[in-house]
Amino acid sequence: MKIYRALGVGWAALCIFASLLLIEPILFLTTFGFSSQLCLAVGLFLFLVAGAIASARLYRGGDWPRILVCLIAILSGVVSSLNAVSDWRSDLQRFGCAVIAIYSVISVVIFFIPKRYVA
Repeated sequence: MKIYRALGVGWAALCIFASLLLIEPILFLTTFGFSSQLCLAVGLFLFLVAGAIASARLYRGGDWPRILVCLIAILSGVVSSLNAVSDWRSDLQRFGCAVIAIYSVISVVIFFIPKRYVA
């Protein structure tokens, strides 16, 4: 369960950081009224907040935190991989996206292992 605790702390930090980055676009989109971009941004914000809560409860048991954080890890891995291979990113941004993509893949592999086999 120490592995789940370490992964939970990492994903909680990533979810909180990403949700803080989404606050400014949400405030910008509210000035234009109700739109589909606003709904998408608010939905993603709520998904990340739920991921931060699930990350905090990851090591206490239950399947819903593991499934939710695994979904966030899969989505984060796909987005980070696409950002890492894009042409208009700097080398430092590519490195950061590659690190997040690798962390996501490792997390997904560990989450797919049954709980009884994880130390």
